[in-house]
Amino acid sequence: MIQLQGLGMTGCDMDTKFQFGIFLIAILLIAACTSDKVVPDNPFVAFGDTLSLSPEEGQILEPGSFAQLHRDVFAPTCANAGCHDGHFEPDFRQIESAYNTLVYHPILKNDPAGNFTYRVQPFEVDNSVLWERLNRDIDGQSGIMPLAIDPDSDWEEQKDTYLRLIREWIDNGAPDVFGNVAQEGKINPYVKGMQGFADNATSGLARDGGNGAILIPAEIEDIGLWFSIQGDGTDSREIPGKLYLSYEVDDFREIDGHNLITAAQMIGAGFEGEDVLFSHQSFIELDSFEKGRLVFIHLKLMDPDTGKFLWIPGADSPDYIKEIFSFKRF
Repeated sequence: MIQLQGLGMTGCDMDTKFQFGIFLIAILLIAACTSDKVVPDNPFVAFGDTLSLSPEEGQILEPGSFAQLHRDVFAPTCANAGCHDGHFEPDFRQIESAYNTLVYHPILKNDPAGNFTYRVQPFEVDNSVLWERLNRDIDGQSGIMPLAIDPDSDWEEQKDTYLRLIREWIDNGAPDVFGNVAQEGKINPYVKGMQGFADNATSGLARDGGNGAILIPAEIEDIGLWFSIQGDGTDSREIPGKLYLSYEVDDFREIDGHNLITAAQMIGAGFEGEDVLFSHQSFIELDSFEKGRLVFIHLKLMDPDTGKFLWIPGADSPDYIKEIFSFKRF
């Protein structure tokens, strides 16, 4: 169940024919007139099926990508019971938590000389304590990771290959699942959830196969796309960006961009099923898009701390993630 976090009129175009936005503002006005300031009942019943940015078993992934390393190494080998399954950081249960507790994340345990600052320092494998923990006992009493191996892990058989891929991943800048390299000692803005709403619908549109493109019936004229965009200690509303649409999966030309509006917010299920803040939305008119064709969504976001831009998904994102960021009329 989704709960409204807060709604405002700033940035909303009252002339838009998209009734969903007007409906949300009406709820705010009603709530503001109540003397006890009771939070209104949530008009949405569900966001639809929960997605996952983690790849499924059997999907073809680029060797050494973070998606491949998480699926084949970190999740089955390190997220075992009582270890990195949420009991201790790094947290390898989900692909998001794994990345965010590794890259540019301050360490808790150092070697006697205090040589390390981060668990993973992009481009610097010898300064990344993850690499050291996998290869030596850094303080003479902690042991070499992994300390315990579950039966479904093939670490012992594939150890040399996995170590090589981890080294290459760090040497290549430790890019995230979207293919972006973290900047200047902090995590880039990232997307934790995405859904599409049609007209006055109270639940999100279904997806193809449950984890593919958003499916839009041909009679629907407008769609509202909602995104949970978060940063590294940054108010999500301060992360500006634009949305671009293309029939080509890797078309990053900035043509006919759509603004991301931050006037309304709500809480709903993210990609991994957890409650997250949805703070960005964009309204799309559908009459120009052909039925039966995939339309790929490209977000260009600016990191307010560095002023640098990044694409989500990026050119190096796995194909299954690029399909998550798409829709199709039928």
